[in-house]
Amino acid sequence: MENNQLEYKSDIPKKPNQLKAEIVSFLNSHGGTILLGVDDDGNKIEHSEKRYKQWEEIISNWIFSAFYPSVVNLIEIKIDKVFTISVKKGTNKPYYYKDGEGFNAKGVYIRVGSTKRLANYEEIQRMMIASKSEEYEKLLSENQNLTFEYVRMKLKEKDIEFDSKGSSLLNTDGKYNNAALFLSDQNPTISKFAVFQGTDVSIFLDKKEFTGSIMKQLDDILYFSNLSNKKKVIITGKPQRDEYEDIPKRA
Repeated sequence: MENNQLEYKSDIPKKPNQLKAEIVSFLNSHGGTILLGVDDDGNKIEHSEKRYKQWEEIISNWIFSAFYPSVVNLIEIKIDKVFTISVKKGTNKPYYYKDGEGFNAKGVYIRVGSTKRLANYEEIQRMMIASKSEEYEKLLSENQNLTFEYVRMKLKEKDIEFDSKGSSLLNTDGKYNNAALFLSDQNPTISKFAVFQGTDVSIFLDKKEFTGSIMKQLDDILYFSNLSNKKKVIITGKPQRDEYEDIPKRA
């Protein structure tokens, strides 16, 4: 049965962009598999070996020329009992099939359940921002004198040994990237936390700034927010008393 990572196709459609759109939808989502030469119920349709070779030639050409950004290492063709197109989740979204020069917004598809649909403007923007964020984290850190004492301490509590290589904090030259910088004790970013009186943002009840490893900042923010979250107790005459927090934990 078709699902969010499996698609059946009896043949390459007369309008090839329909199959290209299926491939793009997997690239922009979580990856998936297209079984070519299969009916809607998943039953194999007999095709000649010559037909398989035609499909292989067409799709191989697409891999090198029909999509942007490059998908060369993201799509694999396998001919066994059925013709299989394996599509990996893309790392440089949004992907689209080409239609002339420049960005083709009408070629950006995503996978929703067992179907594809055209991505809207907001979804395309989110993909672009996410890709840029991933690229930034992989860039070389200007500061190479990094320590990870807080991270080591937190991992040690879980009996986990800190490994900068296994954590993808080093580039191919063995130098720290920006992801390492954020986790390090030298992290230059600062988190600010403020408590206001009601909904009036002009009246501060308290405010704090947190520095250090991003992991430490998150722990400090959670600790401070718990201290600032007042608890109210209501006596109702019942054996149990009712307790309420200004901000429920589930929020």
